[in-house]
Amino acid sequence: MEPWELGQSIRLLANDGYWRTGPDDKPLPYLDELVFLEIRDEKERIELVQSQDADFAQSRSTLAISRARDLELTVVSRNEDNVGVVLFNTVQSPVDDVRVRTALQLSTNQETLIKASLGAGAGEPATQWFAPESRWWSGLAAEAWPDLDEAAAEELLVDYINDKDRSDGRPPGSKISIDLQCTDDIHLSSMIRELSRQWEATGFVEVETETVTRSGLIQRVLGSITDRPGFSGDFVATCWRVGGESDPAMMFGPLFGPIRTSPLNVSNLHNESLTGFVDLLHSSANETVRQTAVEQIMLTLAEHMPMIYLSHSQSAVIGHPNTEGLGYWQLPNGEDVYGQVSGVGRWSDVWISDE
Repeated sequence: MEPWELGQSIRLLANDGYWRTGPDDKPLPYLDELVFLEIRDEKERIELVQSQDADFAQSRSTLAISRARDLELTVVSRNEDNVGVVLFNTVQSPVDDVRVRTALQLSTNQETLIKASLGAGAGEPATQWFAPESRWWSGLAAEAWPDLDEAAAEELLVDYINDKDRSDGRPPGSKISIDLQCTDDIHLSSMIRELSRQWEATGFVEVETETVTRSGLIQRVLGSITDRPGFSGDFVATCWRVGGESDPAMMFGPLFGPIRTSPLNVSNLHNESLTGFVDLLHSSANETVRQTAVEQIMLTLAEHMPMIYLSHSQSAVIGHPNTEGLGYWQLPNGEDVYGQVSGVGRWSDVWISDE
């Protein structure tokens, strides 16, 4: 890597002493250098590749990825183990009651919300944290995730609002009030408006929306030690993202730990069942056992409904048509790997063809 200053492009030079060779026995990497430019506008990135002013681009925008395909560029994409959600604070009324959380999920049209938020990177509809391509994906969890059911939603809402001991302290028969927050991203704002419309269309819910900065949203969701209980956060419902490419044991431990000592437990859902499955993930090296533990965690989330799934993030590495080797690399043991993770290219086996 050549000397670099903040705001400037990054120039990486090939390692002349790299030990690997390609299938043609030529030394790797094929490229002599890589220059990374920061282009904030996703559309501009695609246009630069199309005009061949750039050789490659990375994108997390579904619209940009679709545009690249329309232009017949080389696209290597993936639905990530990262999901946009509407997150509930399970210790704040009225969403501290599972009847309310479930009813709101049953009254949510997932497909319509995804269409409203396409520019925010929306990909395939999600039924769990893991994409169908993942080894952690569960068919049982996919089947357990409820579809839109307005009649069932109404039944649950009526049951709650007529409960004299309802958790929000309002008089029986009065509507439920939900405070819904999100950032000022134009596509997420569109999604939040549509979600508010869907919830209020039940006739039993009033929604107050609030736009906050990204840093402000994170601070509210994570909370602080002065919260009661500590780290329980200052929100009722919010846009959020869950998941990642880490091992599930690394993710789930802090995400479902005790509220007072787990700032990353953003939903504040904590019970013995989740703790037991997380412990099993940490203690077992057996692949089948660990997959079963993850499946049970996903089933528990479908039962307790601390969040409403929207869609998986999409990412892609994009090149012009004469790009070769994009999305491919070979492990040291000789195994071939295809695809990409989180839009991160593997560049040692990539070259630009003259044909």
